[in-house]
Amino acid sequence: MKSYKSQPKNNKSAVPLMSLGRSIVQSAKWSLNLKTSGDPSRQPIVFLHGWPDDDTLWQPFIDKLSSRYYCITLCWPNFAGRVSRRLGYRIPELADLAVHALEEHGIKQKVILVTHDWGALIGYHIERKHPDKVESMVSMDVALRFKKNVVNLALMVSYQAPLVISWGIGLVLPPLGTLLNKAVAMMVRAPKHRVKKTTWANGYLYFYLSLDGLLPDRSPLLDGKVPRCPTLFLYSTKSPIAFHDSKWLSDIQRSGGQSKGIKGDHWFFLSKFDEVFPLVENFIGKDDPVVERILA
Repeated sequence: MKSYKSQPKNNKSAVPLMSLGRSIVQSAKWSLNLKTSGDPSRQPIVFLHGWPDDDTLWQPFIDKLSSRYYCITLCWPNFAGRVSRRLGYRIPELADLAVHALEEHGIKQKVILVTHDWGALIGYHIERKHPDKVESMVSMDVALRFKKNVVNLALMVSYQAPLVISWGIGLVLPPLGTLLNKAVAMMVRAPKHRVKKTTWANGYLYFYLSLDGLLPDRSPLLDGKVPRCPTLFLYSTKSPIAFHDSKWLSDIQRSGGQSKGIKGDHWFFLSKFDEVFPLVENFIGKDDPVVERILA
């Protein structure tokens, strides 16, 4: 495992820094925590997490895949208990930030994206804006379309609105904002160790989702179309909130991708890892006949 503290390419002061495989890729305007595992000459897989998680979410996958792939995890600003930019970033900005970080880290070939929750939404933006950089995508539980019945919308608002409020409060009273953020994380039954780390500062994602969602030309949900690259969409069949709709599933299938429901909650890929990992492994494997058919 190797780590570097990377600066922009025109800055010649960058020096190697050994620190458990973690890098800080940064410029004058942004920084992003990046961790690597595996041989840099192999196919890169980039793992993108959501709320209230951090890059350690993906460790079970990395333990299995790092001997055959170059595994890269990104940790979004203001997650993992750290506050790096109080006002956070809009979703398209995070997508650009991720692409810039990979470029500064020297990743030149197409990557495989493995995503969950907000990571999925950001991954869709990366694929849409930079299709030449994405080989294929595994997306978990969040689509660009969702069921719009009254119950589903009410459930979404019931946790997203408090997170927007927690972020606003946190800008003035951080401890109170964090308390509300943690309460919401417990309400949605996030893993306990994730609840411990979450703070008010990561609620910016929900604020900008609400704000930009009011403007059709800036909607974070793009136009609701599925990715153009081969895509495996896995979703929870037991979550009370459906972050996808039936048309999304059928469009994934028609595009040459695959979709499958898993009997678990929003974090089913951890609780049902033994079921999910073979699906992911087979989909991304270049020697798998199903993937060869999709990529043909």
